Amino acid sequence: MKGKLTPFLFALLIPWQEQPGLSESQQIEELHQAAEQGDAETQFYFGRMYSFGRGVPQDEEQAAKWYRRAAEQGNSRAQFMLGEMYARGQGTPEDHVRAYAWLNLATAQCGLTGREAGRIKDTLSKQMTVEQLAQAETLASVLMERVKASKLR
Repeated sequence: MKGKLTPFLFALLIPWQEQPGLSESQQIEELHQAAEQGDAETQFYFGRMYSFGRGVPQDEEQAAKWYRRAAEQGNSRAQFMLGEMYARGQGTPEDHVRAYAWLNLATAQCGLTGREAGRIKDTLSKQMTVEQLAQAETLASVLMERVKASKLR
């Protein structure tokens, strides 16, 4: 899905609360500050904003940057989005090993995101060699340890 979102669809993606007296650019700056300070949920939403060009120019590389920051803190939706981006080479180089690893983390957290990640992961696994699958599983373990360590900080 490319292009601008209707306000209704955007509201479903990003729980934006209008702040009286603040312009959209001021509100985006406040979100940016929260994301820079490490708020994983805001980082995920910032990734969505860049993915869809809402309030900021559409930029897949920036979207991947913000998804990665949130994913490294354990945000399963960001892990899913980053895995998809690696699978498609969107904003990142196409890399099935990294895609599988991030989707593996999202799958481990279950829920709707986990089920969808599992479906994509299964599709990817059919395109990967045994060596690539082993690399992906190893990378997933490393990433999981990083996520756990980030939660202890």
